[in-house]
Amino acid sequence: MNKNKDLIIGLISSPIAIPNKKQLFNLTKILSDISSHIYFITGNAGSDLLQDNKNADTYSITYNKVDNKLAKILGYIFLQIKISFIFLKIAKKANTWIFFHGSGTLLFPVFTAKILGKKIILMLPGSSKALKYSNDPFYPVVKILESINLKLSTNIIVYSSNLISEWGLSAYRKKILIAHEHFLDFDTFTITRKYSDRIDIVGYVGRLSEEKGILNLMQAIPDLILWNKKIRILIVGDGKLKNEIKSYLDEHQLNEYVNLIGWVHYNDLPNYLNLMKLLVLPSYSEGLPNVVLEAMACGTPVLTTPIGATLDIVKHNSTGFIMEENSSKCIAENIINAFNYPNIEQIIKNASNFVENEFSYENSVNVFEKTLNSIHESQKSNIKF
Repeated sequence: MNKNKDLIIGLISSPIAIPNKKQLFNLTKILSDISSHIYFITGNAGSDLLQDNKNADTYSITYNKVDNKLAKILGYIFLQIKISFIFLKIAKKANTWIFFHGSGTLLFPVFTAKILGKKIILMLPGSSKALKYSNDPFYPVVKILESINLKLSTNIIVYSSNLISEWGLSAYRKKILIAHEHFLDFDTFTITRKYSDRIDIVGYVGRLSEEKGILNLMQAIPDLILWNKKIRILIVGDGKLKNEIKSYLDEHQLNEYVNLIGWVHYNDLPNYLNLMKLLVLPSYSEGLPNVVLEAMACGTPVLTTPIGATLDIVKHNSTGFIMEENSSKCIAENIINAFNYPNIEQIIKNASNFVENEFSYENSVNVFEKTLNSIHESQKSNIKF
């Protein structure tokens, strides 16, 4: 990769948890290959991502989550102040600033960047709509902060043009660009068990939270058992709904059909994907779930709701399956239809070829490089003499 000597990037991400580390790792790797230097403000699980990179400076902040509402508000305000203080010290060192995780709500740092006349790129891995589906009490506040930051931004990067209307971004269409940080290691995510050798396992990988539709999937299990008593459900992930899911399984005597294994190390994920005959994503809101690509690379067909950037990847009866909505009845019917699909091997082949062509590291770097170059060219053309 040829580094652009004129491109010095500042990257700001809220402190992240381990499940979000892969997203941030991908982005830092891509930016490292196309820029001469990165000034990186983050914290928690993201702190060590660039520690061995001589062309990067990392400024780490520790953030502790709390349950008390007032403490949560005060803690987040203090976090923004700390990020803004670091930003003020290093703002002049970078000519482009990308805000990633937390970009919608980091009002203080974004406002500070605006005052200093910096190019502000908001890269949105998700939307405040996810909080709406989970009945989060902070949703109205987050929505307002997100709206302000969108207006203050120079450019906005989203994963798919589908997300412009889905996330209510039409008013900002002129400054929206399409790019992603997703890529796969195809030596790790590959087929190690033939589809015909797998038992009847339906899998789910992700947070156990309302916006993911995981409760709807649980409620579909009785209908699936009536259809096939040998079917098993494998749940990889953790979250606030874990106890509610356990209670539901106990109440309906479904424990023998469901295996809740919690989070697994990322390097172990291919082993679990190779056990599944179908991966189900019954989400209400998504950006571009990496697990869709990972499953396809492992020869596991994907069934998803018609949301987010997944529609660019999962084509019904071609590279996967799309269900109309995520009611329990609809989920059960579509799982049964997917298991009975007569040409499943062609689906697997199509999906595998698609991700290998579109989500190689080289392709993702090229897309991102073109996106940043277009931003810089646009800025130059707006300079008045």
